[in-house]
Parts: sequence; structure tokens; C-alpha cells
Amino acid sequence: MDKKEILMIGYGAMGSALGEVWQESHSLTIIDPFYPNALINPNQLLSTYQPDIIVLAVKPQVVTKVVPLYQERFNQPSTVWVSLAAGIPLEF
Repeated sequence: MDKKEILMIGYGAMGSALGEVWQESHSLTIIDPFYPNALINPNQLLSTYQPDIIVLAVKPQVVTKVVPLYQERFNQPSTVWVSLAAGIPLEF
């Protein structure tokens, strides 16, 4: 399996469960204001940083606030977006 660059936005119960497994075989960057040693916001990422996968591991009620912060910067067709937020339709 190829090593992927994964950007994990949110690192609560669900995000950390996945992240703990993924960090063994992939490069994991975490953005979460409440997790120790994680980045606080997307402005802290290097301008050359380009993840292969973006995982939205935030609560459903904040998805609409979080997505615009990343959508414009990481609009590469090859970037895969994954959401763990329940109740958010795929069309979003």
C-alpha cells in the first residue's frame, strides 16, 4: 500500500480511532484546537502542503463552517474528501 498524506480535521473519539491506526502506515497531519501537539488552524500548514486525503472528523453542526476553510485551498481533483459527520448529504 502506498503511503498517503492524510489531513485529519478534528481528532475526537472517531478521528483519533482512525488516526491511531493510520499513523502507522501513512503521514498524518492533525488539525484540532483541543488535541495536544496538533495544529490549531489551516493557516499553520505550509503553502506547499497537499494532502491525498482530507478527513472531516468534526461534529455535523460545524461541517458547514469548516469546509470553506479548506475547500478553496485543497481543490485538487486528486484529493479525496471523507466525512465522518452523520446526517450530512453526499451532495454537500
